[in-house]
Amino acid sequence: SQKVSDKRHVIIVDGKAYIVSSDSGMIGNTFCVYDDVYDFSVADKMICNHTDVQGVRTFIFYDKDNHQFCYIAGLTVKGMNKLGDAEGDEWSWNTAGNFPGGLRLNTTVNSFFSNGQALALMETLEGDDWIYGVTAPRTGAPVKDGRYQVDKSVATGWDEATGFMLTTNHGYLIYSSGPAIYGYNFRKNPQECVLLKQFDAPVTCLKPDYETSEKYSDVFYVATYDDGRERSGKVYKFKVTDHPDKMEVEQEHVYDEGFLKIRSMCYKAF
Repeated sequence: SQKVSDKRHVIIVDGKAYIVSSDSGMIGNTFCVYDDVYDFSVADKMICNHTDVQGVRTFIFYDKDNHQFCYIAGLTVKGMNKLGDAEGDEWSWNTAGNFPGGLRLNTTVNSFFSNGQALALMETLEGDDWIYGVTAPRTGAPVKDGRYQVDKSVATGWDEATGFMLTTNHGYLIYSSGPAIYGYNFRKNPQECVLLKQFDAPVTCLKPDYETSEKYSDVFYVATYDDGRERSGKVYKFKVTDHPDKMEVEQEHVYDEGFLKIRSMCYKAF
C-alpha cells in the first residue's frame, strides 16, 4: 500500500492494482489495463518516490504477464501506461527483450538516494539475479538508473536474504540474511560486500526510517528472534556511518523487552 498525494491509497491485492478512496468504497476498480490488454497481473511490490514532499503521484509496477515495467501518473487514473525505450538504451523496460522468458520481480527497494532512486530486484529463469535502478519523478516518464548483475560469490547469503534497504548518502544496499546484516556496494567494480553486524538470533525484520525526523539520516531498525526461546524478540536501532569509502553502521540502542516475533514495522505518519 502507498499513499497518494490527495490521501487516497494505491494497493495491490491478489495481483491486481487498485485505487482506494472514500468515493469508490473500500476498493475501487482495478487499473491493471493498457491498450487492449485487460486485467493483467502485477508483482506485489511497487516503486514510488519518497522525496517528493508535495505528495507521491507516480507509481511504477511490474506487469508479470508481459514481463515489463509500467506506470501510472497523476490523480486521474484510468489505466497503466507502457514505458518506451530510447535508442541506445542499455536495457529495455520489457525484460523479455533482454532475457528469454523475461524476468521475475522479487521485491522493490524505495529510498531517498539520488532524488528518490529505487531498486527492482529481479531474477532470471536460470536463477541469476539483477538489480535495476529506477526513479519515479513527480512529472514525466520514469527514468532508468542502470542495472547490475548480482555477484553471488561476493554477496554473502544473498539467496537467503529477507530484508533490504538503500542508504541515502551513498546508495549502497543493506540486506539481512540469517543472523546478520550486510552492506553491498553493487555499483562498485569489483563489487564489495561487508558484514555489518552479526546477531545472536536470525533477523526477522529490517526497517528503514522513512517517516520520522531522522528519515534522511539513514536510521534503521532490525528485529531478531530465536525460535528456541519464547519471547526472545529484540529490536536494534542503527545509524549508517557517513563514510564515502567504506560501509559501516553504529548501534544506537537495543530494545530487549521479550518481544514476540516481529515480522514487520510501521510508523504513525499522520
